[in-house]
Amino acid sequence: MRSDDSFSAEQLPFTQFDVISADAARKLPGTLPGTVRIEGRLTARDTTRPIALSAEVAADGADSATLTTRFTVDHADFGLSWNQSRMLRGFATVTATSRFTRLAA
Repeated sequence: MRSDDSFSAEQLPFTQFDVISADAARKLPGTLPGTVRIEGRLTARDTTRPIALSAEVAADGADSATLTTRFTVDHADFGLSWNQSRMLRGFATVTATSRFTRLAA
């Protein structure tokens, strides 16, 4: 899994998601109340692709919130379309939970 046929973990050890926007009013079709639309960029194996997803929002207090999401990505979009064991073909499900806290000025 760590070889060049898969993630090239030695040369490219990070996967990163950069949030471009988060908008509670402009949701993806079929989403439930208490969700927010997030648009961003997912980078894996030195390849960046735009991603739009919905996340469930849970307020943790006046100055913090937790977002939970689950979305799919195609391995081929990140150059992961083949390996010897055929383990990385098709789609992968990504599950993420992030907590955001407002810092005092």
